[in-house]
Amino acid sequence: MTDSCLVQSYDRIVSLSHAEKAFLHSLEEQPTDFNAGDVIAAQASHCDQLFVVSQGWCISEIADDTGQCQIIDVHLPGDIIGTREVAFARRLSTLRAVTPTTVCPFPRRRLNTMFRDAPRLSGVFVLIAMQREAILSERIFDLGRRDALARVCHFLLEIQERLKDSCTVDGHEIQLPLTQQHLADTLGLTSVHISRVIRRLREMGVVDIKRGQALILDPKRLRVLARKNEEYLELDTSWIEGTSALTVSEAMLDGFPDAPVAEQPGYRERAARKLRRLRVLDAAEVTVAERGAAADDRARARCLGDVLSEREREAHEAKVAELREARDRRLAAAAAARARAQAALNAVEKATMLGRATVRAHAEEAARRREARCSVLRETLLRIGESHARVSNAILARGEAAARR
Repeated sequence: MTDSCLVQSYDRIVSLSHAEKAFLHSLEEQPTDFNAGDVIAAQASHCDQLFVVSQGWCISEIADDTGQCQIIDVHLPGDIIGTREVAFARRLSTLRAVTPTTVCPFPRRRLNTMFRDAPRLSGVFVLIAMQREAILSERIFDLGRRDALARVCHFLLEIQERLKDSCTVDGHEIQLPLTQQHLADTLGLTSVHISRVIRRLREMGVVDIKRGQALILDPKRLRVLARKNEEYLELDTSWIEGTSALTVSEAMLDGFPDAPVAEQPGYRERAARKLRRLRVLDAAEVTVAERGAAADDRARARCLGDVLSEREREAHEAKVAELREARDRRLAAAAAARARAQAALNAVEKATMLGRATVRAHAEEAARRREARCSVLRETLLRIGESHARVSNAILARGEAAARR
C-alpha cells in the first residue's frame, strides 16, 4: 500500500508503526471528489465530520452578511481540516475547493479512539493543530505589522515549507494555484495591490509567479524581504519521541485488519498497568535527579561563593556604568531633540512673519489697483456725461433754430 500524503506528513514528524499507519489509512477510506470552486462544507452547517485532503488545494473562508470575505486558511494535501471546529456544533467557516480536489470525510468521534489508544498519533495531531494556530497568529501579525511586500514574501515561504511536509517540491519551484483575488482575501489586500507586488518581485529578480507556479529566483533576498519568524513552523517532537509506540487496537481501526495484539485477552488491562508502572518509575527517576542536581548546586555555591560574590559585584558595577552611559545618551538625545524643536519653531515663526508681510503687501497692491481702476472709471463717466451734454445742447439749438424759421 502506497503511503498517502497524510501518512507521509505524520511519518516525517515521528516514525510510525505499521498499526499507526493502518489507522491513518482508515481515515481515507471514503474519498469524495470536488471540482474547483465547489463548496465542500458551508459556514454555519452542522459540524460532525473532519476531512483529510488527499489531492488538491482547499481554502477556509469566513463571509458576513454584506458579502465581505476573508480567507483564514489554505489547506494542502495531507492536511486534516476541521480541528478548529471540533468544539462547535456548527461550522465556523466555509470549506471550498480551489482546484479539483479529493477529500476524505470521517466522523469526529474517531478522535476519541485515537486519544485513548494511540498517544503518539494524538501527540502529532495536537502538534499539527497547534501549528495551524501559530500560522493564524502569524497571519494576524501580517495584517497588523507587515507591509504588502513582506506579506506576500512571507506567505510564499510559508507555503514552500508546508509543501515540503506534505508533498514533493521541485527545487525552488512551488505550486501556487491561488488567484490574485485569493491572495488578496488571504493577506488583507486588494487584487490590484497584489498584482503590483508580484510585478515588483519579478522586476527585482526575487520571485516569478505565473500559470499556477511560483519560481523562487533569490531565496536569500526573499527571506530578508519576508521578515519571517522561523520558530512557528519548527515543531518540537522531543516529548512525543519519548513515548513508546503502542499497537493500535482493533476497535480503533473500526474493523480494519492487522491488529493481532489487540485480540489477546486482557490486553488493555496489562497495557494500562504497565503504563502506570512506567509513569511511577519515571517520576521517581526525575525526583532523584532533581535532588542530586540541587545538592551539586549547593556544594558548588559553597566552594565558589567568594568568587561568585566578586563577579557579581563587578557585574553590578559594570551594569551601573552601562546604565549611566545610557542615561547620558538619553539626556544628550533629549537636548538635541529640544534644539531641533526650537530651530523648527524659529523657522515656523520666521515663515509666519514673512507670510504676513507678503499678505500685507498683496493687500496694499490690490487696494492701489482698485483705486486706480475707480479713478479711470470716474474719468470715463465724466467724459461720457460731458459728451451727452454737448449732444443735448446741439439738439436743442437746432430745434430752436427750426422753430424761429
